[in-house]
Amino acid sequence: MNKRLSYISAFLIPLAVLVILLIVLPSILGGSSTFSETQYKVLDTNLEVSESGDYEVKLDKSNVQFFAISGSANGGAEVYLYEASGGKLKVYSNLNGKFNTITGFATAKNSFQNECVDTCYMGESKFNSQTYKLHVEVSPGTTLKITKIVYS
Repeated sequence: MNKRLSYISAFLIPLAVLVILLIVLPSILGGSSTFSETQYKVLDTNLEVSESGDYEVKLDKSNVQFFAISGSANGGAEVYLYEASGGKLKVYSNLNGKFNTITGFATAKNSFQNECVDTCYMGESKFNSQTYKLHVEVSPGTTLKITKIVYS
C-alpha cells in the first residue's frame, strides 16, 4: 500500500506544480495571464443630427479595432466611420431595406445600443489615427442622437 501511495505522490506532486506554474506563469507556453483583457473606452457625447453631414471624432487611442455607437433615431439614419487615409465602414443603419409605403421613407426603430455593423472587429485595418470622421445620413425630418461611443 505504501508503494502505491508513493507512486501516486510521485505523479500528483509534479502535476500540481505544473498546473500552478501554468496558472501563475502562462508565458511558459506562450500564453497570456488572462483570457480577455480588451480595454473598452467610452466617450460620452451629445451629438444631435437633423441634417446629413460629417462630424469629427477625436479618440485617445489609435489603431482602433472596435467602434460602436449608442443613441436614438426617430427616422431613417445611417452612420459611417471614415479614417484620414480613406477607409470607410458602416457603423449603424436602421434602414433595413424596409420603406413606409405612404411616405417612401425608411421605417426605423427608436433607440439603439452599441451598434457596430462593420466596425465590431476591424482587425488590421486602416483605422490607425486618433481623429476620425463620422458621416451621418438622415432621412428628412429625422433626428439622430448619438449619446455614447465605445471603442477599443
